[in-house]
Amino acid sequence: MIVASHGRPALFRRACLSVWQQDHRPLELVVVACNAGLAAISDLPFADRIKTVEQVQPNLSAARNAGIALAGGDVCAFLDDDAAAEPGWLSALVAALADADAVTGPVIGRNGFSVQWGDTAVTGATAERAITAGEGPGPGEVRKLLGTNMAVRSDVLAEIGGFDEGFRYYLDDTDLSLRLAGRPVAFAPDARVHHAFAESPRRDAARRPLDLTEIAASQVLFLRKHCPGPLQKSALAEFRHLHVQRIGAAPPGRRDGLLRSLDDGLREGGTRESRRPDLGLSNEFRALRKDPPRAIARFHGRWFQKSSRLVAARQVAADGHPAALVLLDPTARPHRIVYRSDGIWMQLGGLFGRSQRDEPRIRLHSYNRRVAAELSRFGPTRDKS
Repeated sequence: MIVASHGRPALFRRACLSVWQQDHRPLELVVVACNAGLAAISDLPFADRIKTVEQVQPNLSAARNAGIALAGGDVCAFLDDDAAAEPGWLSALVAALADADAVTGPVIGRNGFSVQWGDTAVTGATAERAITAGEGPGPGEVRKLLGTNMAVRSDVLAEIGGFDEGFRYYLDDTDLSLRLAGRPVAFAPDARVHHAFAESPRRDAARRPLDLTEIAASQVLFLRKHCPGPLQKSALAEFRHLHVQRIGAAPPGRRDGLLRSLDDGLREGGTRESRRPDLGLSNEFRALRKDPPRAIARFHGRWFQKSSRLVAARQVAADGHPAALVLLDPTARPHRIVYRSDGIWMQLGGLFGRSQRDEPRIRLHSYNRRVAAELSRFGPTRDKS
C-alpha cells in the first residue's frame, strides 16, 4: 500500500488513518512524503510500522516509483493524499486481482455518494467514455486505472518499469493503463475511495486552475507516446481549444497567466523525455498490523445526540478499528458522508432527505427504517445505537 504526499500534511495523515483501518491482512504501508507530511504522521500509534521515504521534488510518478522500490508485497495499491479508502477497499482490490494483473475502483466525490470517476475506457488520444456494466473496453481502448484507487501486481510493475516520471502528476495513471494493454485489468465496484480534490499549487479550493504548465506538458508527452502521427495534431489542437475555453471562465486577473502557462507547457512537452527506473523489488515485507480485522462498528442517533455518539465512535476509532456514525435531523436536507480526521466515517442529513442523488428529494421515513437503510451501506457490521 503506497501513499505519496507533498504539501498536504493534514489530509495525508487522514489518508494514512484510512489505511490503518483496512480489513485486509497482511497489509504494509509505504509513504513517500515531504518533511511536513512525515512530521504529521510521526505521532500516529502505528508510525514505527510505516516504511517512509522523503519526497524532495513534487513528482508523483517518481514518488510512487520510490514507494514501489521499497515495498515488500506481491501487490502495490495506491491512494492519493487527499483521499480516504473505505475499510473494505483493499480486500475488494485484492480479490479482483485473482483474475487480473491490475484493478481499479470507483472514486466518490465530496458529498460521499456521487461517483466522481467510475469504470472508464480511454484511448491513446486521451478520449474517454464510461464503461457500462457487463461490457469492457472496445477496439483501440483500454480500461483506465484511476490513480487514487488502483492496485497492480508488483512483478508486473517491475516488468514494465513502474510509472513514467516524465508525467509529474497528470496522465501518469493513464500512461500506465496504455502500457498495460493486452493484460487483464479489472474494475472492482466495491473498492470505493472518497476523494476531496484538495487545493494545490496548480488549483485553488474551488478547483479552479492556477497553472496549466504540467497538464499541458504531460498531454504532449502522452500523445507523443501513444497517439499516431495524423491523430496527434488534431488531439493536441482539441486539447488546447478546450483549455482556452476554460480559461475564458477564469477570473480576469488569472486569464493571461493561465494562457501563458498553457503554451509554455505545450512547448515543454515537445522535448520532455520519458523515464522509467529499475525498481528492484527485493525488500522485506513489514506488516502494518497483525491483529485480526474487525467489522466496522456502526453508531447512530438524532442530531441532538451528536456529542455522546461521537465519544463512543472515537473510542473504537482510537483503537484502530473502523467506525461509522449516522446522525439524522428532522429535515429534508440531503445527506453527506465525510471521513473525519479522528478516523470516523460520519453521515449527516435529514430524516426525509435523499442520500443517493438519484432518489426523490423528499420521502417519508420512520427513524428506525431510515437508520437501518443508511447503515446497511457500510457492509457487514456490529450495530451500536
